[in-house]
Amino acid sequence: MFLAISLLVDENDLTGLISTLRFILNKEDSETDDDFFNALNELIKLKIVTIEDGFFRVYSLEIFKLMKIYYQNKGNEFDGGIMSRAKIIDTDKRTSTEQALLTNADASRFISTEVEVENSYRRILNRQKTPYEIKRTALINFATYLIQQKSKFQKALKLYEDYFSLFKKDEIYTLYYSSNAWADSSTPTSKYLAIQIIENFFKLKPRLSSESYLKLLGILTTYKAILVVTERDDLKGKSRFREISKSNYDILYNEQKERMQEIFKYPGSRLYSLIEDIDIMGLSTSCRNHVLDGLSHFTEIAIRINKNNVGKEVCNKVISETSENYHKPFVFKLNKIDFFENPEKFDNDLTNAITDVKQSEFGNKLKSVLSKSEGSK
Repeated sequence: MFLAISLLVDENDLTGLISTLRFILNKEDSETDDDFFNALNELIKLKIVTIEDGFFRVYSLEIFKLMKIYYQNKGNEFDGGIMSRAKIIDTDKRTSTEQALLTNADASRFISTEVEVENSYRRILNRQKTPYEIKRTALINFATYLIQQKSKFQKALKLYEDYFSLFKKDEIYTLYYSSNAWADSSTPTSKYLAIQIIENFFKLKPRLSSESYLKLLGILTTYKAILVVTERDDLKGKSRFREISKSNYDILYNEQKERMQEIFKYPGSRLYSLIEDIDIMGLSTSCRNHVLDGLSHFTEIAIRINKNNVGKEVCNKVISETSENYHKPFVFKLNKIDFFENPEKFDNDLTNAITDVKQSEFGNKLKSVLSKSEGSK
C-alpha cells in the first residue's frame, strides 16, 4: 500500500481517492476489507497519510519523496498488477474508479485489439460497484464500437440481450437496442426484433415523459409501417413476375391488409390522437422529427386502407403548423391522395401526380417545396 500510494499522487497534489487505492490493490471485495483497512490504519498511525470524506492525503511532501525512492528500488515481490491497474485509471485523480475505467475503455477503441476493447468494457459491466448510468454507457459504447468499427451487429444485439434484465425499463437502452436491431441487414428477423423491443418496453409500463412516449410511439409507427409496406411492394413484384401463385398471393395480401388496419389503429391513430391538439413545433427537435416521421408513415398506411380523409387531416395539420422544410413528404402524400380520388386529372398515371404539377393544387405545393429544396443545394 505504501508504494501503491505513490502511483496515485504527485508533488503538486498529495491527495487521492480511497476507492481508487482499493482498485489498484485489488482489495475491493468485502472479504478483503479487513486487510485493506488494517493496512490503511497502520499508515494513519504512523502519520504517513490522513483520510477525510473518501480521500487520503500523504502527510507531507517529504514522505511522498521517500515513497518514490522506495518505489524506484522496489523488488520483484512488488505486485506488477498494481502498476497495470494504475495505468488503466490514469486520469483525473478525483474521478471515480468506474468513470476512469470507462474513459480508458472508450480510448482503447482506437488503439487496441477487439479482445482488449471487450475486456476493458467487460471489466466495467461485470463490476458490482459500477453505477447504473456508467454501466449503461459502457454497454452502449461497446455495442456502438462493435457495429460501427467491426460491423458485428449480431454480437452487439447479443450484448444488449445479455443485460436486458437490468435495463429493460430504461428508455435510453431501449432506443439504442431497437435502432441497432433495425439497422441490422444481416438477417430479416432483426427488424421484427426492433419492433418487439419497443412493444415489450411499453408492456412494462415504464415511467416516461410525454415527449419520450411520443418519440417511441413515432419510431414504432415508422418501423411497423415500413415493414408491411415493403412486404406489400415485394409481394406485388412477385405477382407481376409470376413468382407466386394466385392462392398464395391472396393469403399474403389479406394478411398484410389486416396488419395495415391494425397499424392504423395502433400505434398510428394513437400517435395522431396525442399530437392532434399539440403544436408540433413546440416539441423538442428530436421528438418532433420522430413524430413527423411516424405521421408520414401513418398517412401512407391510411392511404393504403382507403382512409384518405384521415390522411388529409394529418397532412394539413403538419403543413399548417410546421416550417416549410418539413412539408415535402406531406405534400407528396396529399398529391397521392388527389390522384387516387381524381385519377382522370393525371391521365390515370401516378407519376403525373408528381411531375405534371400544373394539373393539381397539391402538385403546385409540391413543386414549390421541391424547387426551394433544389435551390438550396
